[in-house]
Amino acid sequence: MEMFDSVSNSFINPKNADSENERVKKLENLSDETCSLLHTVKKYVGDEEFKPNSQRTKEIADYIEIVRIFYEQVCLYFTIGFSEDKQIIGEAADAVEEKIDETKKNLKKASRKRIEAGANVKEELQYIDIVRKVERAGDCVYALLQGL
Repeated sequence: MEMFDSVSNSFINPKNADSENERVKKLENLSDETCSLLHTVKKYVGDEEFKPNSQRTKEIADYIEIVRIFYEQVCLYFTIGFSEDKQIIGEAADAVEEKIDETKKNLKKASRKRIEAGANVKEELQYIDIVRKVERAGDCVYALLQGL
């Protein structure tokens, strides 16, 4: 991912690296958030009143994709470490985290506007719940990265 190609060294500080137990806790948090997201999606899709909306489904899928790419990048750093010539993270990681947060904000705002315009409140609240859980998974990924 090109946004990871130029980064400051200030973010990476071996003195602040997580212990193995801390990393396991952060991975468990990510697993819990992902599981919660999957249960919420299952509940949302399994609801008799659910009427698929291709636009909202695409928005959620695109949002999940941002977090997925971020997670894959962190997995690489986690397993093979950082390259000597590219001290990744710092500003680039912050930029991804900001993008995740900004996307959450925009999706929730659009959902609130749909509610104000008369959309199905239950569906929109479920949508907002999914958006929030995707963002929380992104926060877990970011926390893992900070501890490397």
